[in-house]
Amino acid sequence: MQICSIPLHHPDETLYSFAARLRRANAARDDRDACRSMFGHASNMRVSEFPVNLASFCHATKGLLGSPDQLLSQMTLVPLFERLGAWPWRKGSTPRPAAIAGYGLSILSNGNTRTWHTCKQCLREDRSHNPYGYWRRTHQLPGVLFCPTHHVLLLACTDLSRQFHNRFILPDETKFEKAFHRIDTAANEDALLRLGRLSVAVLKDDSDFLDAKTKQAVIGQELDSHALLSPRGTVCREAFVPSFLRSFNFLRHHPDFSDAVSCRGVEILCRSLDDPRIWRRSLHQLLLLSWLFGSWEAFKSQCQWHQVMNNGSCKVNLHAEGNLRQTPEVNCAPDFHRAKCIDFMSTTNPSRSKFAHAEAKSFRWLLNHDADWFNQQCPPNRTRDFQRRLF
Repeated sequence: MQICSIPLHHPDETLYSFAARLRRANAARDDRDACRSMFGHASNMRVSEFPVNLASFCHATKGLLGSPDQLLSQMTLVPLFERLGAWPWRKGSTPRPAAIAGYGLSILSNGNTRTWHTCKQCLREDRSHNPYGYWRRTHQLPGVLFCPTHHVLLLACTDLSRQFHNRFILPDETKFEKAFHRIDTAANEDALLRLGRLSVAVLKDDSDFLDAKTKQAVIGQELDSHALLSPRGTVCREAFVPSFLRSFNFLRHHPDFSDAVSCRGVEILCRSLDDPRIWRRSLHQLLLLSWLFGSWEAFKSQCQWHQVMNNGSCKVNLHAEGNLRQTPEVNCAPDFHRAKCIDFMSTTNPSRSKFAHAEAKSFRWLLNHDADWFNQQCPPNRTRDFQRRLF
């Protein structure tokens, strides 16, 4: 496809939508050929999943839309994923920049290849000013179920995802239906609006990115304040799961949330909280932040307060056991671990094995670096070696 005409970029338009209008404004053999002209050559034959190279896209559009980084921030959901620290793709051990990594077109625009949402009032306004409507970023955000402009429920596309594999499709060319069938939206309107406002606030936030360890520490502190952590610092399933489902179980009938709020989905969330190295989906992160903090501003202010108060003197345990509790940097000193042992030995029926379960890190440190003192305070339960008596 030879690009001779470049349409204007509409406010909040997705990269997929602009590429579809760019293809309509220029002659091409087919939509796959148009993708190769815009994003570079690739063997992928699905239009909606075509690998995106924004460097090639900027070269094809002569840089009129800005740099690759500007396109990522203005036409994709990458800013949302970066700020949440949760991506819909596996970045691998040596991640490449999202602008040239070759992620799918609909993944960058919608966050997945299945859901396509629109607002009937927005679509009506688009048709009054333009030949056809376009896909908006805020309508595709995970957790956004109401149009931020008109405050009406979004409509879900009923076409099969394989139809998007063959050609570009704009909202005028497809059919929509209400995604809420068995959900009482009136009774849960506050929770839905709060979730949507949080997702939009994350996307439009232009401040510096929060450190991953700081976010993990603040979430761990909030879970601990709600008594949702076990003595080992892992998530207490008996308290976490009922409380989480009590807030979001009404979403189990919605196709976008059914997997996230299922028993299997909540267990995946718990495992990702136990071990920060485990991948966490963006929808889970949004539900968690909405449940614990209520808004993105509240979460961000707590992270900033944490950074100011600790000033690098605290860290989060990121070892294999995934302890979410925050521990001071000076916990390498013998006094800290000795105090843990003394406090535990003052409890009822203390034992060496119970201390190992309750304070695993202090147990290992004392055993490796202060064994003589540890054996005096908490002597091992030595049993007779019956094997030696046989000889």
